Formats: sequence, structure tokens, C-alpha cells
Amino acid sequence: MGGCLFIESGQRKNLEEYLSGTNPRDASSCLRFESVAGSAGMATLRFRAVANKSYTIQYRDDASTGAWQRLADVPAAGASRSVDVPDPINSNIKERFYRLVTPAMR
Repeated sequence: MGGCLFIESGQRKNLEEYLSGTNPRDASSCLRFESVAGSAGMATLRFRAVANKSYTIQYRDDASTGAWQRLADVPAAGASRSVDVPDPINSNIKERFYRLVTPAMR
């Protein structure tokens, strides 16, 4: 998986770093999927969940159009941890796009 995407705008970036629980002084500390692996009709998304942060994983089947759909919510926990989220994929789906959001969406 790639590195972190940084937005170059002071106030917004600082707020986003704070909300996601990432460290702006550590280039490896960012909100991202560590891996997306697929086999036998199942994709598994892995990310590092920060302590006391909740998350929503969303998907859509077209990169630029269509509404984002909720795949899963990950509740906050007292300690940072790796989280695996399964996505059973219909064989008719050619590609799927994911995004990771914190805090979890209501």
C-alpha cells in the first residue's frame, strides 16, 4: 500500500491529524489501509486503529461516481490495534474502492 496523503493547509491538516489520532511529526503515522487482500470472493482490509478512536469503512464500485456505502463500523477500544475487516464481494463486481473515516459516521 502507498504512503500517507498529506493536505497542505495548516488549520485543516492539524484538525484532521488530531481527529484521526495521528502524529504530524511521524511520516509513517497516518490514516490508511495497511493492506487489502482478496481471495475466493472475499476482500480483507487491514488498518491500524488508534486507541479511543472509532472508524467507518466505506466502499463504492466506481472511483468517481455513486454514493459511498457503509461496509463496517469499528468501535473505539482502549488500546491501539490492527483490525481486519472482511468484505464478501459479488463475482459480478469488477473493482471496488474503499475509504477509511474517523470518527465513525452515524
